[in-house]
Amino acid sequence: MRVLLGLWVFLLAALPVAAQQDAPVALFADSIRYDTGTRTIVAEGNVEAFYQEARLSADRIRYNTATERLQAQGQIRLEGPSGVVILADLAELSADFREGLITGARLILDQQFQVAAVEAGRTQGKFNTLYRTVASSCSVCEDAPRPIWRIRATNVTHDEEARRLYFRNAWVDIFGIPVLYVPRLRVPEPGVERAGGFLVPSFATSDVFGFAARVPYFQPLGDHADITLTPFVATSGAIIVENEYRQRFAAGELLADGAIALNDGLDAQKIRGFGTLTGSFDLGGDYVLDLGLAGVTDRSFLGQFDFSDEDRLTSTISVNRTGNNSYLDIRAEAYQTLRDDEDQGAIPFALPNVSYRKLWNRAGGTLALDAGLLTLLRTDGLDVVRGEAGMDWTGTRTMAYGVQATGLARFDGQLYSVYDDADFGGNVLVRTTPTVGAELRWPWARVTRNATHVIQPITQVLYSDILGDEEVPNEDSLLPEFDENNLFSLSRFPGSDAQETGFRLNTGVSYTRYDPSGWNLSGTLGRVFRTTPVPDFSVGSGLSGESSDYVVATTLGLADRFTATGRGLFDSDLEFTRAEYEMLYTAEGFDFGTSYTFLSEDDSNPDLGLIPERQEVALNSRYRITPHWELTGEWRYDIAESESIFVGGGITFGNECIVAALSLGRVLTDVNSVPPRTKVSFEVSLTGIGADKSEGWPGGVCRGI
Repeated sequence: MRVLLGLWVFLLAALPVAAQQDAPVALFADSIRYDTGTRTIVAEGNVEAFYQEARLSADRIRYNTATERLQAQGQIRLEGPSGVVILADLAELSADFREGLITGARLILDQQFQVAAVEAGRTQGKFNTLYRTVASSCSVCEDAPRPIWRIRATNVTHDEEARRLYFRNAWVDIFGIPVLYVPRLRVPEPGVERAGGFLVPSFATSDVFGFAARVPYFQPLGDHADITLTPFVATSGAIIVENEYRQRFAAGELLADGAIALNDGLDAQKIRGFGTLTGSFDLGGDYVLDLGLAGVTDRSFLGQFDFSDEDRLTSTISVNRTGNNSYLDIRAEAYQTLRDDEDQGAIPFALPNVSYRKLWNRAGGTLALDAGLLTLLRTDGLDVVRGEAGMDWTGTRTMAYGVQATGLARFDGQLYSVYDDADFGGNVLVRTTPTVGAELRWPWARVTRNATHVIQPITQVLYSDILGDEEVPNEDSLLPEFDENNLFSLSRFPGSDAQETGFRLNTGVSYTRYDPSGWNLSGTLGRVFRTTPVPDFSVGSGLSGESSDYVVATTLGLADRFTATGRGLFDSDLEFTRAEYEMLYTAEGFDFGTSYTFLSEDDSNPDLGLIPERQEVALNSRYRITPHWELTGEWRYDIAESESIFVGGGITFGNECIVAALSLGRVLTDVNSVPPRTKVSFEVSLTGIGADKSEGWPGGVCRGI
């Protein structure tokens, strides 16, 4: 019969009042006896002792009320309030478990990281010092007694409050082989995300910089800021310091990232590097300040050292406000080109770029007012100031048999002032573009036992015309695109410098099938007819002439595992001018994706000139060949040029204590002044230390060290 006994009852009976503890100790056991001669309480059988938030369990516990010392034997388990667990064979502790000596000890942190020791001491209720230790988060079995990695040390001190482990005279072993000696080593507990110190290094090789190592050092700067400095040292002589600074404020956050080459290893006679600054701040009154700044010293630095494959960098500072029925955005934008064939001086920066839109429910529909101001400045080329204002109204009625009739009206006005351009002569240009139209939608739905089918034919009639100056600088509508998303738009131009005019009939039909088993199918087919061609539409856009190409799009989804999307433009002879296809299959342990892109050659674009044919296919896949090994692969091929663009792959090993990834890639084309090159990288994460976790990887079936 299990006995419950409050130790404070014994203390009240056997001890002076001065010896009584402020907080009582509770004791549970199968049997408990009290020896009055030795003033000792002996508990045996499934013993559990509780003091405040600490818990001690053992096969046998002896407590001497005179010395206030407690001795535990057999399968001892001590759990502290922070979740730390100590296992032992023999322990002698103070009554509050704050002081003592433990033999055959094992320290377990977050059920992941274990430290085994010959003996251990506990002081001040927070320091656990273990002697002659072995530490790891790997499983150990009889047929594999050596963990993949372990840390051996003469002693380890665990600070429960600071959540740190301090190793002295530490050796790091890999498969039992010593690979690194560290006189002093400090590591965080599992789950600690902001512990200062060195992070796990990574390694890479490249035809550009040779073999390189990165050794990050992370340092918290108070509770709301931290910095990570990463020396990058390569055999080519390159010495680069990467940095990342993060800070949170009461009203926002800031991230500064970048790198500077103390020596690029390529005999450059100038400082090279890059920097980014991103952030968001609440200014009050629903106003938000957003930052996104980026810059690099030259066009090839990012690609040479594998920081990025971007070919343009965008910098933006904006103040915006989004209300229930209004939106305001005030921003400045700048662009830095990394392309060899582009002149930086001809690329504008916008200061300012202002957009405003306001909605009301008026006249049986939705009335909207918008306004904007854009200033484009260049060091080489024309400068443009554009002010604009517009108003539109949309009203919808449901008629007999479910027909939805919509009336459309819009009025746009623009004022331009152009400088440093002989074609416009510094004149002020003014134009207005009124648009009126109507739209009919007739959705048909049929519900069967197996699926729901919805078919919706749509017809839209529009007319618009330009009044005033028709020839204005085209800055934001150089490359219009035609797809199912803008089939029924008032204008297919992405900006407002070019306007779609004349009578036009936008027609299309959509079909959607909803299946209860989880798979769905949808498709759209449409075309645009007009009385007069719009000269700003090139043949490649699919919108030239009196009738456009057919636009088609379809999507198939199978129970969240398989999705396939295709869209394209083709003429009456079924010749495609544009085609895109994407497919993704996802399952446990296996992913496969492919995409195909085709753009026909187009020499009719009035602003960009000849646009060569683009035809590219891409494949990527991930396969978990065993529970602990995973393969990845990627391939991009330029069909138009009959050459591969990129080929790469990787292999990853993961379990409960380590994730190691080796990747290999070959860039086969020139990109941003960087020649074809081979890249190899190797990264290791020791899980169970700090914030690193072994997510998605199975562990061993046994435990111990």
